[in-house]
Amino acid sequence: MTKGLLLSASLARGVRKIFMIVLIVMIALLQANPAQADNSKACYDLFRPVEKQALKIKDYGGIWELFENGASLRKHSIVGLHVDSKITSLIDTLNYLCEYQEGLPMTEVTHQVVPMMRKMGREGFIKHYLALNHSIEVIEVWAKYAEYFEANLKRKLDFSQTKNTLAGAQKYFERYSTLAQHIDSVNDEDLRIKSLGLSVPLQNVEGIVEECKALTEDTKQFIATDPLLKQANLENSEIPYAPYLIGSGE
Repeated sequence: MTKGLLLSASLARGVRKIFMIVLIVMIALLQANPAQADNSKACYDLFRPVEKQALKIKDYGGIWELFENGASLRKHSIVGLHVDSKITSLIDTLNYLCEYQEGLPMTEVTHQVVPMMRKMGREGFIKHYLALNHSIEVIEVWAKYAEYFEANLKRKLDFSQTKNTLAGAQKYFERYSTLAQHIDSVNDEDLRIKSLGLSVPLQNVEGIVEECKALTEDTKQFIATDPLLKQANLENSEIPYAPYLIGSGE
């Protein structure tokens, strides 16, 4: 087997089984005592077992590293890098959903502009930052974000919809695990075939490359179309880039 990453043939089935068991248990607990349910914790309880399988692969360098380990796949390593990137994006966005089930995140920018807007109002806010030599265009962006934060401060995500999103994401992690397993076995077969002085079948390489491309695109589409993942990315996009703002306020 390839050193550093040994993936069992039942890995994908194991991911599905673990996820379904946790899902059933958590639904039962929530239905039994919904008033005391901590949606953020419940979300993490559902997500962590699935995330763990993907992180196990990423800890060894991800699909990219597996491509690098195979002589016949090495020239296609960029394809592995792309799929790793999309899976990482999915992990990050799902973690965001779990962390912020109730309310928007309080960032450094939030701590700066929101209290200032509350204290001074929009006109005073603008005058304050103009006096600190920030451009009106940039200040308007900050003011817009402060107003957006206030309007959405107490927003709550529908936990039933969150569970649907997690369930929908499961198949992409399963495919990622299965893909890693497949590449690992192909790399081993490559070594065996080459030790016999034979050429590696081209279809082995082509099939893996195509699945990597397909998984990258499918994950990208899921992130772009799932309602909660879209909402999470929209909320993050509203946070302005403000490297010169931190520490400039009162």
